[in-house]
Amino acid sequence: MRDDLRRQRLKGAESCPPADERPSPHGRAVLRGLLSAVVIAFLALAVPGCAGGSEKRAFQVPPDLCGIPVAPSALEPVLPGSGSTLEATSRSRAVGSTNCTVTVDKQSVLAAISEWQWDASVREVAGSNPYLKLDQHISADGTYAYSEQGGASLVSCPVAAKEHPGAQLYVRILIYEAGTHDEAGAKRLLQTYATAVAGSPQCTGAGQ
Repeated sequence: MRDDLRRQRLKGAESCPPADERPSPHGRAVLRGLLSAVVIAFLALAVPGCAGGSEKRAFQVPPDLCGIPVAPSALEPVLPGSGSTLEATSRSRAVGSTNCTVTVDKQSVLAAISEWQWDASVREVAGSNPYLKLDQHISADGTYAYSEQGGASLVSCPVAAKEHPGAQLYVRILIYEAGTHDEAGAKRLLQTYATAVAGSPQCTGAGQ
């Protein structure tokens, strides 16, 4: 029995490194620091947005929406914060039949629409926008309504209206789920777009 105990103590002693080979308190602190750095680096790569490269906005913000001038500063707040390519397309650029769709990396982020409406209020026009919550903001004069996902606005367009007796021109902004939901940004974009449409040659007759 004593021999067995002696052999177990000798075996245990052999498995432990000599005292001078064990990490010092300072060495252990350094090892813990290195381990923490490795864990932090791993988390940075695992969490979207922390790695940096793939989350940067690489596309250029355009100066117009399918021919209607819009300052990039009015468009930028509602665009996604990342992406490589941006495209804005519309089958028609005629006032009253425009549906300008903006895509980032082939994914729809917003649409700018102009359309003629007969006997329709801004509430009714805005109601056709599934992304617009009508209980949020409707102007006191009833000419526009908006929320963080878009809006609708009445636009004065006397020249083009001659071809559409009794109709009123409305513009709508739709911000899809892939866009950035910014209430102040949506309002600014709506008003900027409405003003630009109202000031276009098709509405004012300038240059015609």
